[in-house]
Amino acid sequence: AILSGRAGLPVPVSVLLAVLLTAAVGAFFGLPALRLKGLYLAIATLASQEIIMFIVRRWEWLTEGAGYIEVARLNLFGWQVERKTFEVQWYWILLGMTVVAVLAARNLFRTALGRSFMAVRDRDIAAQVIGVNLTATKTTAFAVSSGFVGLAGALQAHYTETVTWERFTLDVSVLYLAMIIVGGLGSIAGSVYGAIFMMLLPALLTEVSESVQARAPLLVEQLPAIKNAVFGLAIITFLI
Repeated sequence: AILSGRAGLPVPVSVLLAVLLTAAVGAFFGLPALRLKGLYLAIATLASQEIIMFIVRRWEWLTEGAGYIEVARLNLFGWQVERKTFEVQWYWILLGMTVVAVLAARNLFRTALGRSFMAVRDRDIAAQVIGVNLTATKTTAFAVSSGFVGLAGALQAHYTETVTWERFTLDVSVLYLAMIIVGGLGSIAGSVYGAIFMMLLPALLTEVSESVQARAPLLVEQLPAIKNAVFGLAIITFLI
C-alpha cells in the first residue's frame, strides 16, 4: 500500500517488493524455529504476531497517524477495475492468482528444496544425517510461506482498498489454522479444500438460521456463538 500509494511504484513492482519484504520478515521471525518445536514454536509465532501488531498500531509513519491506509483501486498498465463489475473482475483476478500460487507450490515440492522441506518435516535428525542443512531449510520454509502471505495481503489491500491492523487479528490466524487442519497438514490440495470448507461453513449456517428464523428466533440471536462452536467442533473432529 505504501509503495504503490506514496512511492508511486507500479502495482506489479510494489506487490513483488511486498512479497520479498514479507518473506524477509518471516525469515527473521523464523529464526526461533531453529531451536523450538511443537507447542513452543506455535507460541513463538503467536508472540511474533503480537509484536508486529504492537508496532503497526503505534508507528504513526506507517499510517500517517490515521490508523489505516487507503489504497487506490487496482490499476494494471492502464486497465482499472470497474465499480459496476467489481466483484466479478476481482473473482477472476484472485482465481488466476490462486491457480498460479498452487502450481508454484506443487512445483516447489518437486525441487531439491521442496524435498528437503518434507525430509525436515518428517524427521529433522534423519534429514540432517543425510546432508540437509536444517538452519537454511527451516529459515527458507518460513520465508517462502511468508512470501505467499505477502502476496495474499497485497491482493487483499487492493481488493478492500483499505489496510488496517484490524484485519489481521488473532481470530484471523485461528481461522487460517483451522483451514489447514481441516484440509490436512502437508497437503497443498488440502489447504484449498480447507479454505473452501471454512469459508462456506459460516454462509451455510447463516442460510440455515434464516430458514428457521420464524420457528427458532433464539437460534438467530445466538448465531455468532453457534458459529464459534461449530468451528471448534470442526477442528476437533478433523484432528481426531
